[in-house]
Amino acid sequence: DKRYDKAFEFEELLVTDVDFDRYAEIAKLGHEVYRKYDPDFLAPSSDEVYLNMTEYFKFDEREMTPEEKADEMEKTMKKIREEVFEKAKLTVSGGGGPSMRLAKICSDVNKPNGQKILTFTSEYILKFLNTLSIRKIGGIGASME
Repeated sequence: DKRYDKAFEFEELLVTDVDFDRYAEIAKLGHEVYRKYDPDFLAPSSDEVYLNMTEYFKFDEREMTPEEKADEMEKTMKKIREEVFEKAKLTVSGGGGPSMRLAKICSDVNKPNGQKILTFTSEYILKFLNTLSIRKIGGIGASME
């Protein structure tokens, strides 16, 4: 297949062993940062985490517009990403939304080393979703497209 011919043309290729212990060690440095924001964060793998920021922000106890909330979330996400980089020398992509699935979709939008926060209004969320390919929704592949 001609599409893949270029993928195997290398002038020089260095293959090294994978150091899973070092990988886990560095991931734990990031976990120290995440734990400050959500002590019960979910880490399904070494390079993916989910934070439930509800308790951290306590938005339900404060009078704020959806835009003010999104702005605070943007600043906090940036701070988390900077802290992880400072501590572990890892770049992090992040996403925020009213559900874990939407947050995951957002984290993929500005990779690598970027972020996307949804304003928590139906209008904004629908407008955002309408800009995406249906394949960005987890579980939807070619057969469902």
